[in-house]
Order: sequence, then structure tokens, then C-alpha cells
Amino acid sequence: MSAAPIPQPYPRITDQDSKEYGCLDTGTLKPYHYKIPVETLLQMIREAIDKANQKSSRESISIA
Repeated sequence: MSAAPIPQPYPRITDQDSKEYGCLDTGTLKPYHYKIPVETLLQMIREAIDKANQKSSRESISIA
């Protein structure tokens, strides 16, 4: 497995005359080369829901 990609910095629009000054400059972002397959994404979502359900069904410990 390859190393995790380095997160992109968020470039901002620096033209003070622009009405979008300070907003994200989407024109300079690098495109992603890998897209998670839909089946893998659905499986990840199902697992996250199952884990959340398990956590929410835990009982509290009663200390007397």
C-alpha cells in the first residue's frame, strides 16, 4: 500500500477587486487520480452504520 497523499493547501482568491476575494480558488486545485469505487464506498458506509449502532446500544456501567 502506498503512503497517504499529502493534503492540498487551500488556495484563496487574492484579487481584492473580485467579489469572491478570500474564497477558495477552485481553478488551482489538483484533480484526484483515484476515485473510491461505489461498492467499496457503500460497504464503508454500512460498516460505519453498524459500528455506530453497536456503540449506541451499549449500556452504562452503574457505580453504586
